Amino acid sequence: MSTAAGSSQRRAGDPLGADFDLRAFHDVVLGNGPLPMPLLDEVIANWASSR
Repeated sequence: MSTAAGSSQRRAGDPLGADFDLRAFHDVVLGNGPLPMPLLDEVIANWASSR
């Protein structure tokens, strides 16, 4: 796992704890197509806060 991808996953997973769903995380990351990292971080943060 790259540093940027691992960092995004940890930022999303830490607040969710046991509720973190890796498959749903991957759906969010891959479902939006290629995005610049700052925008992807925002998408992931919005996803995590909505769960």
